[in-house]
Amino acid sequence: MSIQVLPNIITGVRIVLAPIIGLLIYSFMRPLEPETRTLLALIAFLLFLIASLTDALDGYIARRYNAASELGEKLDLWADKILVFCILLAVVPSHFPLALFGLLCLSVRDLFIMWLRAKRPDVRLKASALAKMKTALIFISIGICLFGFMGVQG
Repeated sequence: MSIQVLPNIITGVRIVLAPIIGLLIYSFMRPLEPETRTLLALIAFLLFLIASLTDALDGYIARRYNAASELGEKLDLWADKILVFCILLAVVPSHFPLALFGLLCLSVRDLFIMWLRAKRPDVRLKASALAKMKTALIFISIGICLFGFMGVQG
């Protein structure tokens, strides 16, 4: 395996983990024995932690080994969105309408940005420091919520 494809493989891990994390979250939001709920929340938290770390790791490796690519940038962007959307979709049934509102806000924002990029394909938009901080804040917030669910009983 070439170091050039390693960042994309790491990003792929985040994409694969996203629906698994969403399914775990959906599962522990349902009425369950407290021990089962705690275990599912712990597994979801740990997998989310791994997925979040892959976001930093793929970019580091791509920059460090000059393995950055346009495909990798797009995969990274989509992997973040897929992860957040899977989590919000998992929460919608138990936290309706608040989670649905969040999902709709993020969807409208992302559709608008996709529209802007389609209008100006000649302009290559790189992730700004502010965008990276926004993603980090979202991931930290989700992590805190998942961590909190490990102690929720009933």
